[in-house]
Amino acid sequence: MLLAAVVIFVGVVATHFGGYPHWSDDSAVPVDGRAHRVAVEGDRPLMIWTFDRTPTCTARDDSGAEVPTEAPSGTYRRDGGPADWVGFTVLRPSSDSVEVTCRGIHPSSRSIVLVESVPRMPASMAGDCPEVWVAVGLAGAGVLTLLATVLIAVRPLRRTPPGR
Repeated sequence: MLLAAVVIFVGVVATHFGGYPHWSDDSAVPVDGRAHRVAVEGDRPLMIWTFDRTPTCTARDDSGAEVPTEAPSGTYRRDGGPADWVGFTVLRPSSDSVEVTCRGIHPSSRSIVLVESVPRMPASMAGDCPEVWVAVGLAGAGVLTLLATVLIAVRPLRRTPPGR
């Protein structure tokens, strides 16, 4: 059980449980009012992240059709050093790439947004590191296993009388 816990913990730390992978340099989009192409990996929806004031962003697929946007199902936050990144828009593109255009609150503002896959974890759990939730689950499983072992060890043994 201990070995399994260590292996699972290391695996989660290495992959981040599909929650927050490392940012890709290709996912950065300047907030400059111009269109920038972003590759879409797989068929998961995309989330636009910002650490600055929320810009206005639109997206178009390969055919030029506007990709509908929606608000995320919760508040996604991700540590970004001096400021947290916040996911503010979800896109569900139907093509292999999207063209994202973002405008800032003021034309002279220079900022970036990041366009990445929506984390697999629910927003309520994503604020904490995924490692925390795995550790809590493994600790709970360990406590239940220990409790079951103690109960089995202390229960009275039923002895059958000789000759039966």
